[in-house]
Amino acid sequence: AEDPDAHALLWHDLEDERRAIEAVVPGVRSIYGTQGLDPNEKNAIGFKDGKFKYLATKPEMSGAGNNFQK
Repeated sequence: AEDPDAHALLWHDLEDERRAIEAVVPGVRSIYGTQGLDPNEKNAIGFKDGKFKYLATKPEMSGAGNNFQK
């Protein structure tokens, strides 16, 4: 059965897709290049720690080298 409390990565390739995700998904946080290193790291760690449910990011930014398991 699906876990309604599970958190999810929302993958996108284009910045317009990220903005669309941010517009329709309540509470989503994002990782993107022009954001800067500190906010990106804060969002990655916060997502891993379960502080928010959804993280929008590009595969080339977060698809390798991250462990988002709780």
